[in-house]
Amino acid sequence: MTSVTAYFNDIINKQLEYKKKPIKLSGISTGGRSGGCFIYGKKHYLIIGKESKTSNYGYAVKELKPASMFAKYFLFIFFDFLDVIIYIADTPPAFVVAIAKWIEGIGKSIGEAVSPVIPQVETSPTFALVFSVIFMTGAVLFLYLFWFKGVARFHGTEHRAIAAAENEDIQNYEKYSVVNDRCGGTFILSIYAYLFIAIYFIVFILGLPGYGVYTLTMVLMFLEAKYFHHYNVLGIIFGRVLQRKLTTKEPFEWQNEIGKKGIAELMKAEKGETYLEKEVLFDKKLKRIPI
Repeated sequence: MTSVTAYFNDIINKQLEYKKKPIKLSGISTGGRSGGCFIYGKKHYLIIGKESKTSNYGYAVKELKPASMFAKYFLFIFFDFLDVIIYIADTPPAFVVAIAKWIEGIGKSIGEAVSPVIPQVETSPTFALVFSVIFMTGAVLFLYLFWFKGVARFHGTEHRAIAAAENEDIQNYEKYSVVNDRCGGTFILSIYAYLFIAIYFIVFILGLPGYGVYTLTMVLMFLEAKYFHHYNVLGIIFGRVLQRKLTTKEPFEWQNEIGKKGIAELMKAEKGETYLEKEVLFDKKLKRIPI
């Protein structure tokens, strides 16, 4: 029991140490077989991955502007958007109803034209259930192969770069772990708890039909991230397992090189020093580009 308590206290103390750090960064890793990642500071952000025009690999440091701020807070904005969609679906304005009826009419016309040539097949509930399970399993495998498999190493690059910069130890970049205790995966358990709290408060206490549930959930998550994430020990442990087993992998050597150079330039930009805004280090075949 003492060892368990010590383990929990170690997690809490490491998170409390982080709260005292002068540098705090956040990041997002993107999908696709090649992947990429974004790392956000207060005034600038770093892009690591493919250059859009040539498909060569490198980094770019850019100033944070409204569009990039939208990306930085995408999850919060997305949850707000869900509430807006729910509200509009329940109380649609006249033009939305008109568009929906127009689309419905087109669909009905196409269905009536096509249905005579489609054989009518009846299946049992068991078949429908088995088919659904197979379909969902296939969808999950597809996402893993074409999204997580590509993004996992860049996800690890993102975590390592952030850790090296926050510890002001970029010269020893490679020693830092790809597992981060502030990764979004460490919030998965608590987000379900906040969702139930939001539903109970909004639906049962305020008597509203669910409007604002997702926004309140994100507000609670934001408060945890800012003030008490260090007490979410079970969530952090779950996030560690998730990262080690699925969502992060050890970056390739070329990813480490791009991450190390890129995060160094981001830190220069954040400190107001002269920085190299963009550099391409490897071609699309991952061969080193001569200096």
